[in-house]
Amino acid sequence: MSAPASRFLQRLDEAVAAAGSAVEADCFRAEQACFLARQGHFDDARTLLDDLHARYDTRLIIDTSIWINLAEGMMGLYSGDAAVALDRYRRAHALSVAGNIKPLRALSSAWLAHMALNRRDIVALTLYLTEALSLRQGEHHSTQSRMSLVTGHSLHIAGRPDLAAPWYAASHKHASMEHDEAT
Repeated sequence: MSAPASRFLQRLDEAVAAAGSAVEADCFRAEQACFLARQGHFDDARTLLDDLHARYDTRLIIDTSIWINLAEGMMGLYSGDAAVALDRYRRAHALSVAGNIKPLRALSSAWLAHMALNRRDIVALTLYLTEALSLRQGEHHSTQSRMSLVTGHSLHIAGRPDLAAPWYAASHKHASMEHDEAT
């Protein structure tokens, strides 16, 4: 990859190497693609995604399918195609609900809340943020960080920067815990 050195990517490289299965390693690779897309390294993210599509388009492995959809959502969102992003996040969410994979359901809910905030869709924002809050797990820093950021930004927009500040701090804390420079 030509992307700059990153502690987050290094951590995921280590996770890929230590993975107990090819599927687990490929989920970490898709998470790398998510990060690369959020950093604007679309070519590197696309290379990873093309490789994953080549392996998984003909067979459904739910975990990898969810991560691939999340990464495709990041590609859409950060390249300016909100419609693609929303579609892919909805797919990731639907798969995580169908597979009862709570950590990925919480993560996809947090990104759907992010999209709802961007559209100023308060009903969807409330629904997805509530879902992310109810399913979050302390060690899943990506979910905690995104959910906290969306909550903080929502409160800020509502004219309550005093209530937003602790949520921004929580977002920063969780992003720092996993060395997520993009967040």
